[in-house]
Amino acid sequence: MHAVVEWLDGLPPEVLVPAFIIVRALAIVLPPVQGWPLDILAERVWGWKQGLIISECGVTLGALSAYWIGGAVSSYALKHVRLLQRARDWEASFGNRRWAAWFALRLVSNPLFDGLSYAAGILRLPFGTYVSTTVLGSLPTMALFMWGVSRTAEVGVWQLLLFGIGFVGLSVLVAERFIRR
Repeated sequence: MHAVVEWLDGLPPEVLVPAFIIVRALAIVLPPVQGWPLDILAERVWGWKQGLIISECGVTLGALSAYWIGGAVSSYALKHVRLLQRARDWEASFGNRRWAAWFALRLVSNPLFDGLSYAAGILRLPFGTYVSTTVLGSLPTMALFMWGVSRTAEVGVWQLLLFGIGFVGLSVLVAERFIRR
């Protein structure tokens, strides 16, 4: 990791930052590719605050791409995939709580982030709702992850793991409250 960070530090920022954002976006568009190793790299290269902003730009670009791809195949997918038809009916059942439900899903579902981005496009979630719930729902978890990576050496892995479990539990409670409103 140290050699990679040194090599990246040698690249001009006007090349490195856009290239990183594109690679981070591809980790969303290509669901089997995991993005968290790139987030760790971003923390090591830029620190947790700047790394968070740069990673979140890539995450948002990738999420928007997946949303648009999902929208492009929406008619076909909803016609031929029964699970998506059920998801559409379930999503419609939220009515005026739609924003809160999507925010809650985003807040607690980072492992499912890629699939939710495609599903939002397929289900034709309004663009404004999609963008706001995606950014606001993913930012707390991303910030915690980046901060945690930066503190691992100081605090210890087990303490951070315990803190992370507590954060997830709190996120689930907040999500549940948003959905029940």
